[in-house]
Amino acid sequence: MTAPTTLPFAIVNRQGERLDVSFHPVEGAAAGSGAAQVPSAIVVIGHGVTSNKDRPWLVALSEALAAAGVASLRVTFSGNGESEGRYQDATPSKEAGDLASVIDALQRWGVSRIGYAGHSMGGAVGVLCAAEDSRICVLVSLAGMFHVEAFMQRQFGHLAPGDLMLDKPGCPWNTALD
Repeated sequence: MTAPTTLPFAIVNRQGERLDVSFHPVEGAAAGSGAAQVPSAIVVIGHGVTSNKDRPWLVALSEALAAAGVASLRVTFSGNGESEGRYQDATPSKEAGDLASVIDALQRWGVSRIGYAGHSMGGAVGVLCAAEDSRICVLVSLAGMFHVEAFMQRQFGHLAPGDLMLDKPGCPWNTALD
């Protein structure tokens, strides 16, 4: 198993917020962060609502991809987990912008082929981004939200603005999410 490593650069979204990411190189790749470490292809993995890049299944997916010879990058969207920003400002379109910023940074690094796998809200984010951005050459939606507004209302519509979603600290309900 190849442990995640840091990128030789920070990823910042269009609002200037640093995004928390973990890079998983291909299993057996030499240590270091020089040009030789730039993968030709990578899968970016995005989380669902009220979550972050460190969910066990995201880590397991990255490890499986590394073992299969595919590099990956787990990303926490702005306002979630250790990424900068406010959760109250998180929307599917803002997270799609975060994904576009990740793709920009990866291309500047020299990555030529980019795939994306997203779960739940992350699946919706991938569809939104891929509809506008042809640089995503493979898209995987894992239990992706189909009708975001209907899902959010069904799951969280009973909450008052500011109430915690799923009782998670730092995740207040805001109607901009739907």
